[in-house]
Amino acid sequence: MKLHSVLLGITLTMLMALHASTIDTLFPGIPDIRSEFAVGTGAGQLSMSAFVYAFAAVQLVYGPLSDRFGRRSVLLWSMSVFTLGAAMAVVADSFETLVASRIIQGIGAGAAPAVARAVVRDIYGPERSGQVFSYIMAAFGIVAVANPIAGGVLTDWFGWRAIFVYMAAYGAIVVVLVWYRLVETLPARDPEERGRRRLLPNYGVLFTDRRFVAITVSTCCIHAAMFGWLSGSILVFIDSYGATPSLAGTLISVSLGGFILGSMVAGRISNRVGSLRLIGAGHLICLASAALALVPAHAGVPSAPFTVLPVIVFMFGVGFVIPPGSAAAIAPFPSMAGAASSFLGFSQITASSTVILISGYLYDGTMRPVALTMTVLAALGLSVFFAWMRRQPAR
Repeated sequence: MKLHSVLLGITLTMLMALHASTIDTLFPGIPDIRSEFAVGTGAGQLSMSAFVYAFAAVQLVYGPLSDRFGRRSVLLWSMSVFTLGAAMAVVADSFETLVASRIIQGIGAGAAPAVARAVVRDIYGPERSGQVFSYIMAAFGIVAVANPIAGGVLTDWFGWRAIFVYMAAYGAIVVVLVWYRLVETLPARDPEERGRRRLLPNYGVLFTDRRFVAITVSTCCIHAAMFGWLSGSILVFIDSYGATPSLAGTLISVSLGGFILGSMVAGRISNRVGSLRLIGAGHLICLASAALALVPAHAGVPSAPFTVLPVIVFMFGVGFVIPPGSAAAIAPFPSMAGAASSFLGFSQITASSTVILISGYLYDGTMRPVALTMTVLAALGLSVFFAWMRRQPAR
């Protein structure tokens, strides 16, 4: 494999994994942030949700901008802003300053996954993009597995501020990779077609496409359920189970191993099975495993293995839903892949950030709210997807 192809894969993976690296790495540090700034659990989650809401909102802008001005220039600008926000967080002297720096990080990070998905669509087209997404997401999963462990170790050894040093370094590396190795992939630039006058009409096309809406809503539910687990379980592991941040991060990483395996399997069989069947199977797996997680949670079993095992299966199902779902939602819109990718990312992250914020207020020291949230969201995602599938003509 040529060096350029390898570096392109690394660049796309780091862009797709940026929000996970910025969210998952910080989870083990949240209890220490709460303690240092003397804020409650619900307020403490603002250090997470402020980033995620900003990250979600700006995706609506970055995608269409990349359709007009090109992928590369938008990524270079946005990733520089992200790196600046991370550096500001390192020296934050108040909780308000920390939240402000997280908002700046979110504004910068929003372009990364939205534009990266559009780049994949530009290069590989609708036929191969599903398979490529699955492979990229498998690599993304490896990064995601490492993030909670890295965040826990950094918190244990150096304190929570070291996490933001890591984020700043991550952003700087991505800027260098995009500058030197990512060529412009936008096929043609037509300001009249992709200008501001087309922004609302383009989104209007997406909102009236039942396939896009159904896949977006159903994947949002699974994405939000996953983040409900990530944000809620870390607090239980540290506050109630007495785990250190590094051990809690390791437990989270073990659960994410299921996502890696699921994405790899989805990548291998997607061409034979088809994206829609994969998504449906993933929804079923997620609902069954989330319901299974309710048993030890409601029995009050304070055991990490009983808590994590069903979630590994849940994450396997997520690997069947998110990568193929992203490809299936964007594939019908080659002329506005950036806009479609932006709205998909906006929807997923907005749903997830809302669940993160709510989880702080539902927190009762047990896994019950976490497991119940996952089950309800998995059931809703399954219902939406199969309701749409039943309306499709028989083949």
